[in-house]
Amino acid sequence: MSRTSRWAVAAMAGAALGGTALPGAATAAGSRSADAELQRELRRIVRPAGSRVSVVVRDTRGRRVADVRGGKVRPLGSTAKLFTATAALRRRLVLTTDVLAAGPIASGVLDGDLVLRGGGDPSLGTPAFTRARGAAGTNGAALTERLVALGLREVRGSVVGDESRFDAVRGPVDEYDGVLGGLTWNRGRAGDAGGPLTDPARGAAAAFDDQLEARGVVIRGVPRAGATPPGATPVAAITADAPGLVTPMLKVSDDLYADALAKALAAAPGAPGTTVAGAAAVRAAVRPLGLRPRLADGSGLSARSRGTARDLVALLLRARKGSWGSTLQEALPMAGTDGTLENRLRSVRGRCQAKTGNLGRALSALAGQCRSRAGRTLVFAVLVEGQSRARGSAMVDRVATALVRKGR
Repeated sequence: MSRTSRWAVAAMAGAALGGTALPGAATAAGSRSADAELQRELRRIVRPAGSRVSVVVRDTRGRRVADVRGGKVRPLGSTAKLFTATAALRRRLVLTTDVLAAGPIASGVLDGDLVLRGGGDPSLGTPAFTRARGAAGTNGAALTERLVALGLREVRGSVVGDESRFDAVRGPVDEYDGVLGGLTWNRGRAGDAGGPLTDPARGAAAAFDDQLEARGVVIRGVPRAGATPPGATPVAAITADAPGLVTPMLKVSDDLYADALAKALAAAPGAPGTTVAGAAAVRAAVRPLGLRPRLADGSGLSARSRGTARDLVALLLRARKGSWGSTLQEALPMAGTDGTLENRLRSVRGRCQAKTGNLGRALSALAGQCRSRAGRTLVFAVLVEGQSRARGSAMVDRVATALVRKGR
């Protein structure tokens, strides 16, 4: 058949089809049209914020759906916790609180001090305290039970609280609703409902002392804070792993947990964890993922913790593929259901999971994923500056709602 004949056959086939586009082409065209409509809606929603807003939306394959100033560096607020959570999960961080005997033990009697050495676990405390806050925690009573099971009857010295895993910078007590330290008990508060302590290590030692005495162990000395002496022998330990800490941190946006995890990531023997070192450790942990946030802390309380909406979306897309990602995704608040979204996005309840962020007029943020009514999952991040908390939160919520209603 000649070239001219082949063209004639093709032309007749096209005529037989009535000029109708192939199904794949029609689907692609329809998708582009739907995305264009969604882009227009998103721009309409964020227009009142002018140039002080970033919006990035991608599908689960990473294809761009919308990008409005997505590369602009802005404060992150509590969306910074997504980077901290990722670092802790990828590093498989484990925080260990252990008990050491600073002296010989014979017939159940310790001739010396009993040291409670903190590993930076912000969840350590009593079951009553953690239950009252609706969160899981590390039950300090388990250490007591292990010592009793080992036959400990008497401590001729003191119970000593060692908080040297972290530096002594406590951070913003009001924002933390507690005290940041290498060893804290019930968030560094006095009892189950008391105020913050100025010496949380001594407070933890006193709480542990009380538990031991309640189980019949005689303590001769007075609880105090101090360092673990050389040669002390480990006798018991309890651990908290990253998944167990990341989940409450993201669900309720716990600043104390976030900054404790960052410090713990940086802590090493002879080098106590600090906020500066913790932020650097988080940055280093997410760099292999191609992410470049400019973090100054682990919680995002600092307005100097900055980044882009593109980085947030890139992180969330990587979480869908990484072995650590399912924990992070499940820990995100659910729209209209739990955590910081319990009373938000009720019109799209159960269809979005996202991390919130707020720094007053400095920032309103939301980063996560939504499942549209058409069944399409869209990954997104919105960062809004210069709006009141109420207006900023309403704006980012309208973005998420539009993804559910118009994402086709």
